[in-house]
Amino acid sequence: MQLTFLLSFPHLTSSSSPHQQPTKPANSLTSSSHPDDPSVSARISSCLSDISVWMKMHHLQLNLGKSELLVIPAYPSIHQNFTVQLSSLTLMPTKMARNLGVILDDGLTFTDHISATARTCRFILYNIKKIRPNITKQATQILVQALVISKLDYCNSLLSGLPASSIKPLQMIQNAATSPRQPMSHPSSFPSTGFL
Repeated sequence: MQLTFLLSFPHLTSSSSPHQQPTKPANSLTSSSHPDDPSVSARISSCLSDISVWMKMHHLQLNLGKSELLVIPAYPSIHQNFTVQLSSLTLMPTKMARNLGVILDDGLTFTDHISATARTCRFILYNIKKIRPNITKQATQILVQALVISKLDYCNSLLSGLPASSIKPLQMIQNAATSPRQPMSHPSSFPSTGFL
């Protein structure tokens, strides 16, 4: 199992890190261990405690109620059955977690992220279609470009290496946005034609 924490707390790495890599701008705390190793939970708890203390010293607060524990095993057949205890809160592993608007899953398939992105884009394209008769072609182009940049291009490097069948919904959204024909009639229907 590989555990990675990306932190910008340089003084925490010496006490919490089983492995320190000072050459990176953001310190990476990485631990490899057997899935049944009982010290994994203790190390994660210790790291979270140190982060919480640092944040309190800087008048910040770690919201543990919104914290999620996502375990990504090296081999999908391995099931993680550990919890992390911090104060009165117990963190259980989840199947997916959201970070900076990206939905990560324990298999790194990104199916939930792709579905959510495609759903959002369909809704935005539908709304652009509704106002299209009232705006110029240039304004439409700017709106579509904003959609592509803010939704389709955002963190798309995470999707590299996925099979074409996985990213097909996003490709269809992009094709629909650039097609010169009129778009869908309802946001739940998948767009097969475009806006420009």
